[in-house]
Amino acid sequence: VTMVLQSGLLAQRDSLTCLLSVLAASSFNIVGDIILINSFGMGLVGAAWATLAGNYLSCIVLLVLGYSGKKEGAVKLEKHIPSFAEMRLFSKALGPQLLFSMLKNVCYLMLQSVATQFSTATCAAHQALWSVWAVLSFCPTPLEQAAQVFLPSYLVTAQEEEENAKRST
Repeated sequence: VTMVLQSGLLAQRDSLTCLLSVLAASSFNIVGDIILINSFGMGLVGAAWATLAGNYLSCIVLLVLGYSGKKEGAVKLEKHIPSFAEMRLFSKALGPQLLFSMLKNVCYLMLQSVATQFSTATCAAHQALWSVWAVLSFCPTPLEQAAQVFLPSYLVTAQEEEENAKRST
């Protein structure tokens, strides 16, 4: 839920609310870890509870600060069943991304399936390298998300400028 709320706020170019949400959740998580692990001796269970509470706090902060409707120009949350035309536009943007994600996941599945047929030592080596690759391959994800947020408005502006240039010549 928080990922959808953050994406909506980023689409409205409201990165401050997202920042405040992450700061509140992280701070609450750190304080919760210290209290639950050190003071109550809960160990990993305490860390899990602190993380869960921090995630819920993040969601509440996003809802209260980002979608309360008090900001000028902010989009209010409402129920809406999309029309066929809206779904067609959505599928134009989503289609290539969905295909890319599905093909990427099929490749991951095939790699891991083949690796399970190796000997134990080879499979262990593969798993270590796979972990390193998995961490490094998701580093550009925030850049991809930022491009998805800002690129559509840039493309519309560029297309309008091209049309205006054609009209003036």
